[in-house]
Amino acid sequence: MGKKKNNTEIRHSVKSENFFQKNFLTVSIILILTAVLSVYSNSFQNSFQYDDVHYIFQSNVIKNFDSFKNLGFWFDFNGRAPAQFTLALNYYFGEYGITGYHVVNVAIHFTSAILVFILLGIILNSKAIKQDYIVQNRKIIQLFTSLIFAVHPIQTESVTYIVQRMESLSGVFYIAALIFYYLFREESSGLRKKIIEFSLFFLAALLAVMTKQTAYSLPLTILLMEIYFIRDRDGLSNKKLIITISAVLVFAVLIGLFADILPREYL
Repeated sequence: MGKKKNNTEIRHSVKSENFFQKNFLTVSIILILTAVLSVYSNSFQNSFQYDDVHYIFQSNVIKNFDSFKNLGFWFDFNGRAPAQFTLALNYYFGEYGITGYHVVNVAIHFTSAILVFILLGIILNSKAIKQDYIVQNRKIIQLFTSLIFAVHPIQTESVTYIVQRMESLSGVFYIAALIFYYLFREESSGLRKKIIEFSLFFLAALLAVMTKQTAYSLPLTILLMEIYFIRDRDGLSNKKLIITISAVLVFAVLIGLFADILPREYL
């Protein structure tokens, strides 16, 4: 009797595991969406705060789309045009209706969490990851790390404070840039695919910086990806590329210091 019970439990466990494996992507998206909404749906009626007044009520930029027709406005990085464009869309469809702004903020954060999920899937399948425990449990690690990102309190301000969507939207482009860079560096891709992947990487990186200047750290993150995760067919890192990127970064910082365009107090 005890043996039959144990066998039944094992079969149920295998069935549950098979369901999870077969529907991993769908289940993961539903869990991440549920987690995000559980934490942030109570912010939908929060009022405008601080810089929201300046960027939404007092600014004429979002009241029409004239500024966005000027290419120079997009490349004025201090203007943070991509984020302002989303505010303009909010104003166009709902003017000062608070819920619409918060829904967009939560949607941006959900997109970030999904991109983190995708990036983790790529990294955990890297040839650089050799530890048996990680290889055997990479799907669980991928999902739960994404869930931690989705509900971590450090994200609260960028989600609930409307104007701080600049931070989370920049994060969307930042993570997308890392994904496209990794795909570009995969040697199995053909030339046409490489050109598309590099173009998407460059566009995402540019939009990240245009949205918020914290994205200037992207080259450093790419360097860390080259060192720890990106490998060739033989499982080796590209040392020449690592040295080149390191040298360019050091040179860029020195130029910035001598040209007095970097904030010295933070260095």
